[in-house]
Amino acid sequence: MLNISICDDDKVSQIYFKKQVKKYSILNSCEILTTEFNSGLQLIDSYDPNFDIIFLDIMMQPISGISTALEIRKKDINIPIVFTTFSKDFAIESYKVNALNYVLKPFNYGTIQLILNKIVEQKLYSKNYIINKNYDEYSKIYINDILYIETYNRNLLVKTLSSSYINHSKLRIFEQELHNYGFVRCHHSFLVNINFIKTINKLDICMIDDKIIPISNPKKSRVLKEISAFWINRQDKNFVKSFD
Repeated sequence: MLNISICDDDKVSQIYFKKQVKKYSILNSCEILTTEFNSGLQLIDSYDPNFDIIFLDIMMQPISGISTALEIRKKDINIPIVFTTFSKDFAIESYKVNALNYVLKPFNYGTIQLILNKIVEQKLYSKNYIINKNYDEYSKIYINDILYIETYNRNLLVKTLSSSYINHSKLRIFEQELHNYGFVRCHHSFLVNINFIKTINKLDICMIDDKIIPISNPKKSRVLKEISAFWINRQDKNFVKSFD
């Protein structure tokens, strides 16, 4: 299912857009939930981190689509934003918020189809994600991108392939939630993604970013067995060695 936000102060544009989205839903057998907002302020106040994409009109009152997007980015740095407008004048400004696309009205079904195809593809290949909340900022973190999670100043530091995030949860909660995704608790302060282990010995683990992570002595036997079993199940037998 796709969860789409439409923010436009023009009702005619909203109705037309929903019609194109419904067409896409029918032709692609894709369930789509749409949420409409009549102003940028409404969207900011009612923002849902589970949105998959935002279609945002630029020329709105009392605040513009650009200003709205800047506020949304404070809450969520990853949500795809597509600007819709009758003017080409704001194309350069759209780059300030890392917009996915900039679409001129009136747009046709083909335009919507290309954009939604891209979002569907991203969801298929990125698989599952977690919503990270750090005060008023929301971030969508894809589980497949997480290298490791470590305790950090009474909080957690979630390290991904491209960034780092502060999280206020407990490591044991992530340990339970991510166990079936190939994560192992190798130390009381670390949870690692086995997929991103580069080398391992009896004392520590080296991740693909060259981070050295210790293996606590009480966990050693279990950790090494879990990693070996995971690699065997993934048919990565060339990486498996005896730790006896």
